[in-house]
Parts: sequence; C-alpha cells; structure tokens
Amino acid sequence: MSTVRDAERETTPPAEADAAAPAGPAGKAAPKGARVSSLRYVLGRLVFIPFAAFVVLTMSFFFVNLVPSDPVRSLLGAFATEEEVARLNTELGLDQSLFARYLDYVGDVFSGSMGASYYTSTPVLDDLGKRVLPTVLLVLLGFAVAWLIGVLLAVVIATAKGPVSRVTDGVVSMLQAIPDFVLGIVGSLVFFYLLGLVPAPVGQLPLGILPPETVTGSMVVDGLLEGNAKAVSGGVEMMVLPVLALGLSNCVIFARTISATLREVLDGKSSDYARSLGIGKPTVIVLAMRASLLPTIAVSGLVLAHLFGGAAIIERVFNWQGLGQWGVEGVLRSDLPVAQGFVVVVATMAMLAYFAADLLMFAADPRVRHQRLNQAALRAAKRSRRIAEWRSRRQGEDKQDGQQDDQLS
Repeated sequence: MSTVRDAERETTPPAEADAAAPAGPAGKAAPKGARVSSLRYVLGRLVFIPFAAFVVLTMSFFFVNLVPSDPVRSLLGAFATEEEVARLNTELGLDQSLFARYLDYVGDVFSGSMGASYYTSTPVLDDLGKRVLPTVLLVLLGFAVAWLIGVLLAVVIATAKGPVSRVTDGVVSMLQAIPDFVLGIVGSLVFFYLLGLVPAPVGQLPLGILPPETVTGSMVVDGLLEGNAKAVSGGVEMMVLPVLALGLSNCVIFARTISATLREVLDGKSSDYARSLGIGKPTVIVLAMRASLLPTIAVSGLVLAHLFGGAAIIERVFNWQGLGQWGVEGVLRSDLPVAQGFVVVVATMAMLAYFAADLLMFAADPRVRHQRLNQAALRAAKRSRRIAEWRSRRQGEDKQDGQQDDQLS
C-alpha cells in the first residue's frame, strides 16, 4: 500500500495533491489555506450577486412588459380618442420597440432611476424607500414566529405519544391547508369584531393616533425616531394579527422538517446511550435538535423567499401600505414602472435569502464546506497546471525560434 501511495504522490502535481486532502482538521491542508479558500468561496458568491441581480432585472422587465395590458387606456379611460392615446403613448415611450424600452430601462437603472409611476408621477425609488421597511419587518417577525411555533409543534409531535401526538399532527395538517390571508380574515373577525382585543385592520396605526413624520415608512420605527410612544405602541398592536397570520401559515414546513429529524434521532442508538448515562429527557431533546439544524437552515431560505413574495395578500387584507400592497396595486392598474420595481425588489430579496441560507449551510456543515473547498482547490490546481503548460510551450517555441534565427544568421 505504501508503494502505491508513493507512486500516486510522485505522479500527482503538488497543487492537486494538496487540493485532494481534506480541508478539515484531519486533513493535510493548512488552516490558513482553508481560511483563504473559505474567503474565496464567500467572495465568489458575493461576486455572483450583481450578475444574478442583472438577470433578475432583465427577466422582470420582460415578464411585466410581455403580459397583455394597456396602461394608456387604464390612465385615460375607455372614452379617450385615438389621438389622445397616441400622444400619451409617445410621452410614456410606449410607442418604441420592446428592446429599445429595455435598453432605456437598463440605462435608467444604472443611472440610479427606476422610472416614475404613471398615476402619481412619483419616482419608483422614492416609493420603495417608504415601503420596503414595513414589509421587511412584517416578514422577519412572521419568520421568527413561524420558526418558534414550528419548533414547539415539532417537539410535541416527535416526543408525545398517543392522542397528543395525533392531535398536534392534525393541527399542523389543518394549518397547512389554510392560506395565510384566510387566517388574517378569520383573526380580524374573531379578535377585532367579536372580542375587540385588537384595533381595526386599517393600516399600520389604529384610528385616532396621529402618524409620526414619515422617514422609513414604518410607523413603529418612525415613532421611535420621533419619540412618539403612542405611535410605537399602536404600531405594535397593529402588527400582531398579520405577524401571527404569516407565522401560523408558514410554521408547518418547520414543524414537518424538524419533527422528522427529531424522531429519527430520538429513536436511534445515540439517544438510547445518552439515556443510559442518566441524561434527562429535556437535555436529550436539546442535543437531538442539533441534528435538525441543517435541514432547518435549508428550508429557512425557502420560507423567507415565500414570505417576501406572499406577504402581498396579507398586506392588502390589513391595508398595510407596504411593498406587497403597493406592487399589487401597480399590477392591477397596469402601472408598469411600479410593477417592474416590485418584481425586481421581491426577486432580489428572495435571492438574498437563498444566498444567506447557502452561506449558513456552508458554515454549519463540515461536509458541505470540505466538499466545496476541495472542488474549488481542484479547479484552481487544474487552472495553475494549464497556465504552467502554456508557459512551458511558449518557452519551447521561443527557444526554437531563437535557434532558427541563429542558423539563418
């Protein structure tokens, strides 16, 4: 065996031999090289983001503009004359070809503009600046609630026996079948109309409270910046129902994923061994939860992307005046700049959610990290070998040319 290994070592280039070694503590790669490779992997993902954003920009433009619509008729009404329609088409640039409009749009984006609304003439970026934060807060809080409820349900499903486990599993199945906007409507009916525990779903602030000066678009954040305690408390009250609706409708994927992993670990030999050592049941469950970390990270990106895209209906139910409601209204009115801005921002947020989940998987799972680092190292070694071979050929060709010149002289 040692002879075979020595032969492999002699025939394998040094760069590839180092790259083939595991990148973990048991491997031969130096820790400094592993850190450099990790940094290179992260930077490679960061460099990929602008390219992906440009693809998203292009796809969103053609997606919005290829959908059959007539924004000019929507603006002028059904009784507008052909001359008025033609004049407004020219003013809005809609008489140009689709590719010419695409080039104009890309040029505007790179110059810091995404156009203006056909209806309000407000720049799209100004509207985005006032509507992104309310949606981001709603989505992040809904995600946190979904994760918390999902973990609790998963523990009950995996550890409880008999009727308790079956009832909990039934509750999860019921939540899986109910859309989030239905939960929002039912919650408003019960907790506002019947019980009067929460304010009316009329926006980010209850009726009777003066809104703070608009800075970020979020009444809670703007209230904190202004020192308006009533606006802050009112804004928190208004967030309860939409956050719960998003959390309850999206906790199912966490409950299913975590409970499946917990059951497998708790029924395994490692848990039996831990119990035989006298370790208590809560500690065993906590230790088993670590095994569900990677599946949870994997589905977290999916849940966040779904929340950013799916929060629009909840925003309309609660008149939230966020990004989703603004985008849906733009689509319904054929306001192309607004619809394009909405699609670009939502798709970019979803892409960033996937990117964050990918990096967390890379950091949390040594198998993924070692595999990807070794692949990157092998690619770098092959690239270095090709460069060395090219230089060697060039030197040989230069040497032959020099010998021919000497013979001719």
